[in-house]
This record gives sequence, structure tokens and C-alpha cells, in this order.
Amino acid sequence: MSQNQSENHIQLQFIAHLKRLIPANISLVDELADLLQVSNDSIYRRIRGETLLTLDETYKICEHFKISIDALTNQKDNKVSFSYNSFLIENRSFDDYLEMIYNNLKMIHNMGGHITFAAEDIPIFHQFKLKKMAAFKLFYWQKSILNSKELEGKKFDSQYISEKILNKAEQIFDLYMQIPCTEIWTEETINSTVKQIEYYWEAGLFAYPEDAITVCSEMIEMLKNIEQQAEKNSKLIQNDNNAAENFNMYFSEVMIGNNTILAKTPTGLGTFLSFNTFNVIYTQNPEFSTEVEHWIKNHIKKSVLISGVSEKHRYKFFSAVEKVIKKLKEKIEFEMR
Repeated sequence: MSQNQSENHIQLQFIAHLKRLIPANISLVDELADLLQVSNDSIYRRIRGETLLTLDETYKICEHFKISIDALTNQKDNKVSFSYNSFLIENRSFDDYLEMIYNNLKMIHNMGGHITFAAEDIPIFHQFKLKKMAAFKLFYWQKSILNSKELEGKKFDSQYISEKILNKAEQIFDLYMQIPCTEIWTEETINSTVKQIEYYWEAGLFAYPEDAITVCSEMIEMLKNIEQQAEKNSKLIQNDNNAAENFNMYFSEVMIGNNTILAKTPTGLGTFLSFNTFNVIYTQNPEFSTEVEHWIKNHIKKSVLISGVSEKHRYKFFSAVEKVIKKLKEKIEFEMR
């Protein structure tokens, strides 16, 4: 294959990927013509491979459709490119971070995708349902991880988390509930959040001591909701008792080590990995995501299914993790007397 034929082949693969990516009611020709500021005839020549896309045009398309060029190539050099949301260098706001999560979930949902979440920590989506707990997590990340100047010297109080951010968090939760999902938890999965609550309590960082009790209570409520979802194999049971099964949950005795999310859609695989406590890096590299998928499948083989009919294992798991939170709650209640 000549160099021109090779470039043409890659471009045709790229165009085919775009066709699969956009909704059926959107014209790819019109979309690209508007984006690249060229005529429809010019776009047709690019779609047929008669005119090669320039590097600038390819970059614009990738930025617009939120795709990575390495998703379309077979890389043999062990190099993988990741995208992420920068807070320090680009000075982005926390609103941008939540918007990124929402947009990624929306894309997966619109494409009929499936999410597999190997959870070292409680998946953040679950923690966005109940407002006091959501406010606590959002406050903790901004104050204790990002060292937000606005929260410097302040103790946790829901008033410091805007209604706009809380509403976006709730939208993220609602969208996640609609996406078919498999989650893998360990007994350690809840520990990060439990330790955050305990640290804030012992450091006197609750403006109102009773808020520490409320956050613990809402965490228990969250786990009971997840347990019910696992029982019914559905995240939509609160809205529809006859909802289709869209939730599988596994308990693993093997440590996970890092929050890993694998998104599977008709166009391929995408991988999200946690870093800096709550942020994520993302890649569509096919070889990397295939390895992640293989790792997840092996992890599931060593795990116990606790959704559906697995009543005994499910009860044992949720009783154990709820006991940890109840113990912290009782400690706080005793020290408040």
C-alpha cells in the first residue's frame, strides 16, 4: 500500500467512525461544512477520500466530537494519549469538571453504551443523589484537594455549595441511573468517604456538628438504595417497578487499586482512570481499552455476583459496609453529648 493509499485508508476509517458517532438526524456533511468553514462539495471530496484532511482540520473535528485520533489507529509503540480536565494549569472551575462528567455520560447514554465501574471508591454518581452528602463531597474535593481560595479557613456548610452545582450533580446522578452498568465493589470501597467524614469531624471542620450525623445517615440511605437496586438488577426501580434490568453488582475480595471505568458503545471502547483523588484521564485507544476490558473480565471471574438472586452474599456485604458507617455515626453521636 502506497503512502497516499495509506493516508486515504486512515481518513476513510476516520469518516466511518464519525458516521457511527453522530445521531442519525444530523447531517455529517452539514456539520463538517459548518465546522471547517468550507463548501458541502469540499466535504464530500473529503468523505470520499479524494481530498485529504489537513492536520488542523482533523484537530478541529476531534475537538468538536470529543474523540481521540488514536482510537482509529493500531498503535504498536506502547504510546497512549489521554485527555483530562486541568484545574491548576488551565484554571478551570469545578462547574467545568461536573459539565465534563455530564457530557461524557450523555454521550455514552445517547450511543446506547454500557459502563463497567471497578470501584476503589464509591462511584461518585451515587453520592450525588442526596443533597447533604453531595454538598459534603463537593466541599471536600474543592477545599481539601484543590485548596480552593474561596473555601480557605471555612468549615463545611452547605451554603458554600451553590444550587447550580448541586443541580448539576443531581442531573449527573439521574443520567447515570439510565445507563446500563456493572459495578465491582470491595469492602474497602466505602472507606475513603468514611475517612473523609471522620477526618472532618475530628478536625472540627463541620460548621454544624449535626451535619456530620446527617452525612452519615445519608450515606447509609445511599447504600440501602444501592442494595435495593442490586436486588432488582435495576437502577430505575424507584421510578418503575417493571423497569428493565440495567444493573449488575459484584463483590470482590481482591483489591482493585484504582477507580477504573470502561465505557462500551457501538463505536468501541473508552477508558476513564482516576487520578488526583477525584479527577479522571480518558482514552479511546483500542489496544489499551481492550487490555482494561480483559483485566475487568478476569476480576469479575474472581468476584461474587451480589445482584439478582444472590440474596445471602448481598445481605452479608451490605451489612458489613453499613456497620462501618453506623460505627462512625455512633462515635460522633457519643462525642456530641
